[in-house]
Amino acid sequence: MASRTASSVTLSFHADEYKDDAQIISDNDEPNIVSLPDDYTRAVTEDYLSPSMKAASNPDHNILKAVLSHGYFLSEQRRCDEETRDPKILDFSSEFSHGAIRSRGRSIVGITTPLMEAIRAHLPANVKILLEAGANPNGVPHCIMEDYAALFLRFRPSINGLIDGSPDVARRSVFLENMNVPQISNLTCEEVEDRQGGAMAPFWCEEGFTQACFWTHGETMPSLVLAAKSGETEIVDLLLHAGADAIFWKSPQFYVPETASESSLSVSSPLHAAIEAGNVEMVEFLLKRGFEPNTMPLANPTRCVTPLMATIVHCSSFNKEAFDILCRAPSINFELRTPVYGVHILHFAVARLDFELLKHVAGKTPLGNAGETALGHTLLHVACMCANVAQIQRHSGIIYKSIHETRDLRPFNDTNPESFSHDCGYFSAQTEMVKYLWNNGVRDFSKRDVHGNTALHYLAGCRALNEELFAWLLSERGSETLCVWQEAQNIHGATPKILEMASKARAHRKAETWREVLEMPPETPHGNAFAMSRPTADDHPATNASANPPPALTQMANLSLSSDSAPDQRTLLTIPPEIRDNIVMEVLLNPARPNFEAVNTPTETTFKNYFSIGFVNKQLYATAKDVVAISKGLVIISMNWDGLTKDIETAGIPIVTDHHIRTVTFHSMRIHVNFPTLSKKVVKSILVLASDLPDISRVLRALSLDALHPQTHAHGEFPRISMQIQFNEEVTTTKQDQIRLLRSLKYANSIGSIKILKSDDPSLQVILPGYKGFQYVPGMQLSGYIDDCEKCQWFLAIRKIDGDDYISLSDWKLVHAGRAVAAKNYELAMLRYTEIVTFIGLCQLKNPTVLLPIFDYDTLLDIRSFRAGIGLVENSILLKKWKDARHHIVHVLQDIDHREWIPKEEKRHAENLLFKVDEYYCRKKVARKSAKTVQVSGPTRQGGRTVVESDVLGQHGGYTPFS
Repeated sequence: MASRTASSVTLSFHADEYKDDAQIISDNDEPNIVSLPDDYTRAVTEDYLSPSMKAASNPDHNILKAVLSHGYFLSEQRRCDEETRDPKILDFSSEFSHGAIRSRGRSIVGITTPLMEAIRAHLPANVKILLEAGANPNGVPHCIMEDYAALFLRFRPSINGLIDGSPDVARRSVFLENMNVPQISNLTCEEVEDRQGGAMAPFWCEEGFTQACFWTHGETMPSLVLAAKSGETEIVDLLLHAGADAIFWKSPQFYVPETASESSLSVSSPLHAAIEAGNVEMVEFLLKRGFEPNTMPLANPTRCVTPLMATIVHCSSFNKEAFDILCRAPSINFELRTPVYGVHILHFAVARLDFELLKHVAGKTPLGNAGETALGHTLLHVACMCANVAQIQRHSGIIYKSIHETRDLRPFNDTNPESFSHDCGYFSAQTEMVKYLWNNGVRDFSKRDVHGNTALHYLAGCRALNEELFAWLLSERGSETLCVWQEAQNIHGATPKILEMASKARAHRKAETWREVLEMPPETPHGNAFAMSRPTADDHPATNASANPPPALTQMANLSLSSDSAPDQRTLLTIPPEIRDNIVMEVLLNPARPNFEAVNTPTETTFKNYFSIGFVNKQLYATAKDVVAISKGLVIISMNWDGLTKDIETAGIPIVTDHHIRTVTFHSMRIHVNFPTLSKKVVKSILVLASDLPDISRVLRALSLDALHPQTHAHGEFPRISMQIQFNEEVTTTKQDQIRLLRSLKYANSIGSIKILKSDDPSLQVILPGYKGFQYVPGMQLSGYIDDCEKCQWFLAIRKIDGDDYISLSDWKLVHAGRAVAAKNYELAMLRYTEIVTFIGLCQLKNPTVLLPIFDYDTLLDIRSFRAGIGLVENSILLKKWKDARHHIVHVLQDIDHREWIPKEEKRHAENLLFKVDEYYCRKKVARKSAKTVQVSGPTRQGGRTVVESDVLGQHGGYTPFS
């Protein structure tokens, strides 16, 4: 036999007499050979799957057998050949055994073991091999189940500090020892108080709940839950036969026992997992195996539901087939409620606003059985609630204090309400639902919840009142409904009528503002153009219920366009239609030209050097469509005018869309063109609301130029906005509000693309009533950065618009890169993806600390940069530029474990690309070496790979790492 330091090893397996201890044989034998890549003999860090986990997910079960029997031995030999060693590498024998584990829940790998990977890969044969080798049939250790269940305890400290993967402050047992209230108990006064004071939560759980997927793979622990989700009945039987814990799921339970088992610590159950996956065959199979149809995962006490409820809550649409299968179970109970919030299945059915769903559920349990939840919500309360926070008029003070629940059933927190539409498309379904409830005896609109709100309070707190439903209620029970509407007060003394008036007043102020913004008069009176005094009223209309919607406290942002030829410095210039086309043609085709050579009239010389579209209408689009499509101009759209956005996107024009401004659809659009030169400045007058700082930021943002645009000429500069703000003299403002505004201006001046210039011109000063000596100076020193950012709502709104722009542009660029790939123009795709990476890098460099975590723009941009990097790698491989692919994949995977925001499947794809690149270089290395095989007396390596002989080949005659 050859020495053990030779370069080749062969392992022989015989299907008819397989033993776990594989035999080392001579290379003179001629069995079939299966190649075992380095991945299965190379120890890795905790950031990657262990060799046994990778083997467990391989369809060729011989690979798994080889790794379990000789993987560690081969790894030790590799270590002897290597000169250096990474101290982070886990070179333990357990890494090649059935007992390997990954326990960092917030990493991309998450919580997993070889058994869990085999289940995830739908490989019953590998599951059987691991169980026979002694793997834990529950998939993960009991201690990890306990640690994860601790994240879902009531009354525990916030988990915000654990997002970065930090360990918990205490073990579950310690938490429970220091809690004097059981987990399964009635709602406490403290929990009700937490929902008040501006909080917003679904009607059936708490605000800011821990999501079931907080840890990667956490919601699918233990193994039976994952097996049920995968739909593999054979695997479920194998696990049950091996002794996997299922006691908690097979009998009625009312609390998590003190000595908790794996099944009782799970935040899900096999039945729930099967329902969520939409696998009705698995649901029926589990019921036949004795699983309790009424089980609830009580380890998540505030969000656990029965399987019947899960067919509504855990599915995107009602899973009627699974519901009917559960209904046929002899022990099914339709009257169970959630343990803490006391929610009945009928409440969930109503929350969907699905008429057919409610009728189907009501056929099993009468509507009268629903009663009230622990928060006092009836079916009518739930039916009248808004679907999410975006549909509630939260900008009104009294509504903000009064309304704290929505009928949101989504499995994640509503942290960014502006990302969801607050249209009125649900009104017809809501009307139909309430009519059905009314006609079936649910008619008490006078019942109040813990906040003192009736169902009509929730109806009135929406951004837009369902007029059809309210008119129908008046027609049915006019006097009773009207009495509740006008007289039923909540704990803040507000009636539904007061809430409705506050909502309409808020909408009226916003519409009035935009009407003046978008329909400005041709000229502004001389003198103090900013002193637009108006009568004011408080946002709470209770003191003057019959008054018209109160006008708002106003601010004036002064922006004007002046030139040597303009006699009046305050004149508002709008481009004449006959001049507009020439400007569009000249500027968009030649954005950097110093002047208009084709324009000769004196009037046209006023508009030169640069073109910026602030608001776009169909008339301009029809005129400039072809020109804009072939130019590099940026189109800023403030609304979707009759499908305009879709039309422009179809033409392949870059768009920055702001869907927040809904009221502009009722007003005419204007085009404002700003052309700064060395001797002229851009100034326009715009009226905005002091209480609506996000709107003023959008206007200023639309009338400014982005830093990514080209300069007007060699000595030009981007337009700077000079601003004067004056509060209405009749309104008293606090010094705190004034300081907050000044801080906002300071940061806009120092960081934002909108600049506030220091000048001797008095129009550049900030005037505040009672503090006329308290003027804004760009260099003024204020307190700490974090404190300022928490209060600078105006500045944050500006940065939010910038973030939206960057994300929209990145998405547009990704689409065009994808089109190049589809057309097999890989060189163009490489250029596109490189441009995206460069563009996002500039965005992040421009805003290193401004893009605050609350907006998540840095993470959203990073996701797009990650996808562009993946595109570079894929196209490099297609072009067979392996060196470039290797270079790009290193940057793509940099610090990948700490970037939890990147989707798991995309991370896996990146890892696969890394393996593919490594595989290429391994093959290249093999090709350079001698093809001769040197016989050895023990395990050796050949060409950087381990060779395994087998009589049992894969479906294609051998194992291929990558297709």
